[in-house]
Amino acid sequence: GDTTENQKQSLDVANAYWLGRLSQVVYAPTVEAIQGELQKLGLPTDSDHFRFWDNRCTDTQAMYLTTASLGAAPETIDNPYNAASKDVAIVVFRGTEPGNWNDVKRDLAAWNRPGASTIGNVHAGFMTGLNSVWYPPADECGSFEPMGEFLAKHHQFDGSGVRPVRKGAELYMTGHSLGAALATLAVVKTATETCEKAGKWSDDECFRQYVPVSGLVTFGSPRVGDRAFGDTFARWMQDRTPIFRFVHGRDAVVSIPSTFGWYHPGFDGDENAFKVLIGDGPLRMFVSAD
Repeated sequence: GDTTENQKQSLDVANAYWLGRLSQVVYAPTVEAIQGELQKLGLPTDSDHFRFWDNRCTDTQAMYLTTASLGAAPETIDNPYNAASKDVAIVVFRGTEPGNWNDVKRDLAAWNRPGASTIGNVHAGFMTGLNSVWYPPADECGSFEPMGEFLAKHHQFDGSGVRPVRKGAELYMTGHSLGAALATLAVVKTATETCEKAGKWSDDECFRQYVPVSGLVTFGSPRVGDRAFGDTFARWMQDRTPIFRFVHGRDAVVSIPSTFGWYHPGFDGDENAFKVLIGDGPLRMFVSAD
């Protein structure tokens, strides 16, 4: 269909490469090690350009880096609507670490939890992990500014007027494996949270005001939610945020949870939508027959 063709044409392989590199860097064992790797790539890691979240209780980690100053008001950052900004910001979630029991428990919590999202049922373990950094942590779990509040402060979009207004650097979300699942749910949160707090649902005008995400690029993502979630998410994002789900042909993770009822984002259950197949040859993006 036209939507998938447009997605295919907007795929920037160079951007995807760097997001993949960052999804690898975030696995470094300490914040200092991560910063060291970023510095080798020529990226700033001072407090004006870098944040790190670590919830010790759920063992959920993510980093944020930007070329813009975090001290600058969003409206002062060059980001015209429907045009590329010279400034970029990226949220990168860490994936499953071998031998980490908290990660294993979260991955195994594979049931659909009704009410976890206004747009469908999702994996309880993944949502618990995201919520643990999205909202204020318990004292024993860590001390950090909640991701949800942080992103809402630095990235804004208001589509309720005649001319949409976007403020802040171009924001991308990415991650590998478990990190890919968390990144997917984080994009949902940016689109729904303000309205959820106001008791609104997906057909309300409230949903035209949200944190803008310029791209969701995932690597080896497991399935995140049910068919309703995957379909609604795909339809919401087709006019907002390009989605690229990179898959290696031999990666078993992308096929789990494998029980009936789990889907990747796609129109009417089409799991090939947004899928970029990585193999021994060139990248290949499936085009849905939708």
